[in-house]
Amino acid sequence: MKTPLLLTMLFFTLLLPGCKDKDDAAEMVVVKGRVYDDLLQQPVQNMLVYIYDVACKNFACSYNQLLDSTRTDAHGYYQLAHKPKNSNGLNVGCSIPDRMYALPNGQTSQRPISKGSNNVNFIIRKTSVIRARVLVTNNLYPPLSIGDYIGFHLVRVYGANNDTTVYLRGVANQENIISLLSAAPNFSTYYRRRLDYLTYGAYADTFDITIIAEPDKFPITSY
Repeated sequence: MKTPLLLTMLFFTLLLPGCKDKDDAAEMVVVKGRVYDDLLQQPVQNMLVYIYDVACKNFACSYNQLLDSTRTDAHGYYQLAHKPKNSNGLNVGCSIPDRMYALPNGQTSQRPISKGSNNVNFIIRKTSVIRARVLVTNNLYPPLSIGDYIGFHLVRVYGANNDTTVYLRGVANQENIISLLSAAPNFSTYYRRRLDYLTYGAYADTFDITIIAEPDKFPITSY
């Protein structure tokens, strides 16, 4: 009488590992995709892509822990797999090399992912050097600070009047913002700022522009 019982127990014992494998597969987060430069029409190799978890409470979310990472291959492809250990949300991110690449307007370098299979592609664009001739007249509070919004980069032009060249970076085929700021040391008595919106056209290694700056005519801006 014991033989049928033993056979039944053996059957379920053999079945359990298969069930566990299926459960593990259902819990896994797999994300794959490609990093691609749509200006140069080519994949981007050796880009760092990573998974991290995000904890949200009372409408506030915070970065918790880097869980896994990899780099794109010669064709720009990557793949990551991770089994979550808690109920936190998960994001996949792409680390953009400072000032060498930028995201197209309106895109982010982090995306939410979920359990199962996720396909996430990142479009990035190689930046160009912007060689800017800057003509400054009547700057009451030098230096004039110039920012290109690619990695929050600032250059400064000294003197009330100046004719000089500075180097910025920008992205072809999309709108770029250059910020010009003149401010008193304490910011409260004098703070003038102008934003220039520029589109450079098709990709080139370097673009030449001229910036004419009269800071005393910039709009007054609150700090």
